[in-house]
Amino acid sequence: MELIMLPLLGVFAYFLGSVSCALVLSRYANLPDPRQSGSKNPGATNMLRVSGFRYGLLTFAGDASKAILPICIARMVGLDALDLAIIGFLAFVGHVFPIYYHFKGGKGVATGIGCICAFSPALGLMLFSIWLTVYALTRYVALASVVAFALLPVVVLLTHSVAIGAIFMLMALIVVGAHKGNIKRLINGMESKTYMFSR
Repeated sequence: MELIMLPLLGVFAYFLGSVSCALVLSRYANLPDPRQSGSKNPGATNMLRVSGFRYGLLTFAGDASKAILPICIARMVGLDALDLAIIGFLAFVGHVFPIYYHFKGGKGVATGIGCICAFSPALGLMLFSIWLTVYALTRYVALASVVAFALLPVVVLLTHSVAIGAIFMLMALIVVGAHKGNIKRLINGMESKTYMFSR
């Protein structure tokens, strides 16, 4: 079963992850293309800034679901924890490097959170709590995301196998790397704050 289902669900997860919820929503609702507006990133934060809270929330939920769905299917067919982590990671990779959009996608935060929540609700709650705390104190979404994902591998390595920890370590490195521009702006005092309910 594992020899068949792992590659099948892995491919499914990657192709599902490659679907940009921000672009689908912007076309369906006749909204500005997030790749041409704001930070030019097809993710939930930019959708919030460009099109308002409702579309930012819908984008976040859709991007998170791209990892949740394949992990839930994998759990139902009896795959183990390492397989779940691999499948969720492939959905995350699809979001960041989507085959449909010339491998130029979002920064992976929402899909990463969805992956972690589906893999382990306890880990997901911890990650979201860290994110929310940093955001509430600073109003910097990028800083909250970088801090939360940077701390994630430490907790995973304390509670799961080294192999699973390595997968989430790689996820964290990709998220932090995707935010390198934000990190430079934070250091230079030029990063924009985000207020969730401003629109």
